[in-house]
Amino acid sequence: MRRNLGSRDQCPAIDELASAIESVFPNITLLTTNNVSPATRHTVGLAIDIMLNVTTARERSLAHSMIDIFVSRHAAMLWSDLIYSDYDGHAISYFHVPARAGYGGPRGMLRRNPYTADTRHGDHIHLDYVDWSLKTTGTEFQRNPYLWSDAARTTGFRDTLIADFRRLTGIAPAPQAPLPTWIHGWWQVTWRGDSYYYFFEPNGTAGYTHTRPSNPAQSLRWPQDTGGAWAIGDGSVRVQWNATGSVETFQRGNGSFLTGAWNDRERLTATRF
Repeated sequence: MRRNLGSRDQCPAIDELASAIESVFPNITLLTTNNVSPATRHTVGLAIDIMLNVTTARERSLAHSMIDIFVSRHAAMLWSDLIYSDYDGHAISYFHVPARAGYGGPRGMLRRNPYTADTRHGDHIHLDYVDWSLKTTGTEFQRNPYLWSDAARTTGFRDTLIADFRRLTGIAPAPQAPLPTWIHGWWQVTWRGDSYYYFFEPNGTAGYTHTRPSNPAQSLRWPQDTGGAWAIGDGSVRVQWNATGSVETFQRGNGSFLTGAWNDRERLTATRF
């Protein structure tokens, strides 16, 4: 989930990457336009920090697997440089993976290279879209140090990354069959006395948040979890959530009311929001 967003926009490529991560790993903290003064590549929306600690075995394994994906998908993503670490149980070692001109020679491109310039990357992957030829000068550098390149405007790789991330975690891809129109949009779901706000997309995905939507005409932008949703016959919909693996089934009632079950054990109710 993106945290501490600044007032500047994220470049399209960083926004697309963050969205893909949030779709499968909503509990990972992401830092994109967190403000720093004077301005940095983060401030101007050209970088992302994916908070995964190298000294924790599970997080290190996930981080290295994600890096392998970013390298394998570089032709579609066109990122510039990536910085992370490794850990042998005693000491942290630092590396970067250059991917575009200005970050390393041709032999080192898309491979690990030792990195000692900045040893603050033990708890996150840093990936950026900085183009050194678009570096500004003088007082402008303090406010806007790097202009956006064409690569920073790259989009269209989100679904590919989501499929890659799902294979990493063993999560089955979300079904692609359209959901019935009667469940599209927002629902207020009650479980164990608490309210959750679900949004069902026509493409067979669902997401939820604890926060009551301020504008029901808009879709869910920052889900706390997502899942695949599919129809069972004409009057039922089933959801499998990514983070927990829980399965929920909803039965159609009247136009604005659903009954359901959590893992076939506990009662759910839902009303159209």
